[in-house]
Amino acid sequence: MSNTSENSAAVAALLSTPLIKPSLVSSAYGPLKHILYSYPKYNPEVTVYKRVFRDLIQKLPKYTKLSIWVHEDERIKKDLEQILKDETVSYAYASDRASFLGRGVAEPKVMLLTGVVREFSVWAQDPFQVVNDLNKRENGVHLVQPERFFDIGDGDKFATDLSDFDGINTHKTPISFHGGNTLTGDDFFFIGKADFRQTMNKLKQEHNLELEDAVKLTFEAYKKHLDSDRKMILISSEKYNEFGDLIYDPYQQSRKSLHQKKGFDQPIEHIDLYVSIAGKDDDGKQVVLVANPVSLEPVDEFTARALASQYTKTAANLEELGFKVVRNPMPKVKGDDGTIFDYHAYYNNCLVQIDEEHGKKVWLPQYGSDKFPALREYDQENQKIWKDLGFDPVPLTDFNDLSSQFGAVHCISKDLER
Repeated sequence: MSNTSENSAAVAALLSTPLIKPSLVSSAYGPLKHILYSYPKYNPEVTVYKRVFRDLIQKLPKYTKLSIWVHEDERIKKDLEQILKDETVSYAYASDRASFLGRGVAEPKVMLLTGVVREFSVWAQDPFQVVNDLNKRENGVHLVQPERFFDIGDGDKFATDLSDFDGINTHKTPISFHGGNTLTGDDFFFIGKADFRQTMNKLKQEHNLELEDAVKLTFEAYKKHLDSDRKMILISSEKYNEFGDLIYDPYQQSRKSLHQKKGFDQPIEHIDLYVSIAGKDDDGKQVVLVANPVSLEPVDEFTARALASQYTKTAANLEELGFKVVRNPMPKVKGDDGTIFDYHAYYNNCLVQIDEEHGKKVWLPQYGSDKFPALREYDQENQKIWKDLGFDPVPLTDFNDLSSQFGAVHCISKDLER
């Protein structure tokens, strides 16, 4: 490692102790107490947002509080308000910490958050991570932000916007991550290796570090800024080892394509599209689902087999680390006449609840419809896989429209409290 005072100061800043001792809110364990959503502006003819949000309000547990960041446009606010009225759900516009955090005596089911006129997307999962402070020195909700976040609609400003409400604390970090490229279990958390590699490469190049030193410091930085107690595990389609594949790859810096070429760290940029945490089996072994791409048409069989090999490598890596891996089918869906990209039915992009009081449930996006009747078989098969694991599967509405934008229900949901 370089011993210059400049590098020492930079490394010290990277590993500086945050104001809080962070512990990630689990992606699976504990009841769904409080979820954040964003309700963006859309054209009058667009119906997907109204349909999806109505379905979620109908099917999420009664004890789940929702905070929804809603666009300032009056038409958009009226659309959402009408859904809440139709479903006889209590709601209010948040104005202070007590109302936002639900500490009132008779708080409503839904809190609506406003205050920004600019555009934002529906993808509430990605711009930040939610952590608890184990030191309990700062009360409220803690939002941890990556060094930089790329998103259509200024997604990097989402956490800052929320911090305008009392009790919402934001913490900027020097590491790279997307919420959808991180999943948290009980005593471990997964992070996609593409984000890890990006941080490592930046650290190595900017501070003139040896490769091994850069890798070790990157691990320390993620642990310090995201979760100091849980075991951190890289998700990769390359052969797993302590440091992962250490070959510098400039393609990872560009992040131009969601579906990467064969041989790179991840077959899809966000692991929550193809990996799900599913608790433990009867022997106490951690269970994860890893998607298995399948083709609906003969012309796609070769591509599906090539892509499936990347997911199989991911599954093999997790098995080597002691996980029980269950494979679930993820069929490819053809876009409309070239106007929509081909995509997959992202069944792994679900909401999971493992809780002693409320049981084991999973809210699954569905894809079978009059337009895609062949997908009904896969809807049923994925439901059965979860049921065989002891879960009560709750089928959600048709997610084809959102999944054509490479996301589903987990991508639009952000757990604030479990």
